[in-house]
Amino acid sequence: GGELGWMRLLPEMEEIKRQLPAGGYSEPFRTRFGWHILKVLEVKPIGSFEEMRSELKSRLQRDERYRSAEREYFRQRAKALGYQQNEPLREQLYKALDTLYPDLEGALTKLPPTLLQATLFSLGKEKYSVRAWLTYWSENRGLQLARKLTPEVFSEAMQAFLQEKLLEREIPTLSKKYPEFELLRREYYYGVLFFNISEQEVWRKAVEDTAGLRAFYEQRKADYPAQERLEVIEIQGADSASLAELPRRLPEASLHALDSLNRTGRYGWRILPQFVEKGKTTALYQAAFSNGVQGWTALQGQGKDWKIAYVLRKLPAGYKTFEEVRVELIQKYQEELERRWLERLRAAYPAKVHEKVLARLFR
Repeated sequence: GGELGWMRLLPEMEEIKRQLPAGGYSEPFRTRFGWHILKVLEVKPIGSFEEMRSELKSRLQRDERYRSAEREYFRQRAKALGYQQNEPLREQLYKALDTLYPDLEGALTKLPPTLLQATLFSLGKEKYSVRAWLTYWSENRGLQLARKLTPEVFSEAMQAFLQEKLLEREIPTLSKKYPEFELLRREYYYGVLFFNISEQEVWRKAVEDTAGLRAFYEQRKADYPAQERLEVIEIQGADSASLAELPRRLPEASLHALDSLNRTGRYGWRILPQFVEKGKTTALYQAAFSNGVQGWTALQGQGKDWKIAYVLRKLPAGYKTFEEVRVELIQKYQEELERRWLERLRAAYPAKVHEKVLARLFR
C-alpha cells in the first residue's frame, strides 16, 4: 500500500491505471503479488516533443528494434566498404588474451610483435592491426567492465572498434549526402574558430599581457579618481574569542598567514582584502583614518556577527592603484583589444554591401 509516485507499475496495473480519471478508484484486482485497489491521484499530461525528446531518444536506444536497425546499418556499411575479417587470427588472439585480460595495456607489451602487427580486419584497402584494436580497447573503460574474458566481451570490443572505424569512413561523406548536415557543420566550425581566435586575440591576451594592461592603466588612470583610503584585510566571523586573539597571534598579518590559520583552526572566517574610502566607511575604520597607523583595528560586533581588520597602508587622495581597478580594467582592455582587432580585420578584408540586392530582401 501507499503512494507509488510516477514510477512504472506492473503491466496489468498500467492497463487499469490508464482507464481511470484523476481521483478515480479501480475495482479490486489481483496480480502475482496479491489483491490491489488503485486510486489515480493525478494525471500528468503528455509533454511537447521538445520536452520529451531526450526521454524518447533514451527509450529508443534501449529498444531492441533500434539496436537491430543499428546493427543492420553497420552491417550494410561494412559490406559496402569491403569488410574482410582475419578469422584464424581472431581465434589465436582470443586464446592469447585469455590469460592477460583485463591488463590490456600489459598485453600491448607482452604479446609477440608479429601478432600485434598482424591485420585484424580490413575495409577496402585500409588495414587495421591488432595493436590498433588493443589500444582502442585499453582506452575505453566502458568496454572493460567484465572481470573475465568471454567470447561475448571479446566480440563486443571488436564490434565497437569496427563501428568506430566505419563512422570515421562515413563522416567525411555526410556533407555530400546531406546538405543540411554540411550547413550545420560549417556553422559549428566557424563558431568554434571565432571563439578560439577571440580567446587568443582578446580574452586571454587581456589577462596575460601584464605590460599592455599596465600601459592601458597609465593612459586612463584619470578615469579612476579616489579619496583618501585604506588597504585592509577584513576578517568576519561568528566567534568573537578567536577574532580577539588575532592581534596577539599575528602582530603583522598577511592574507597568506590568515588563510593558513583559518584552514588549520577551522574557524570559518570570511577574509576580505579590500580598499576602504574615507567617507564610505564604517566605525571600524574611523580611528585608522585618524592616526594612519598600520596594524589591527578594534574588534566590533555583537551576537554571531563580529569583525576585525588589519590595516596594511593608508593611501592619499588621487587615483586608484592598478591593483584596485584590475578587474574592471581587464574588461575595458578586452573591449579595446577587440576594437583594434576588428579594425585590423576591416582593413585587411574590406566589405562591400550591394545596396540594391539588400533592398530586395525587404520588399
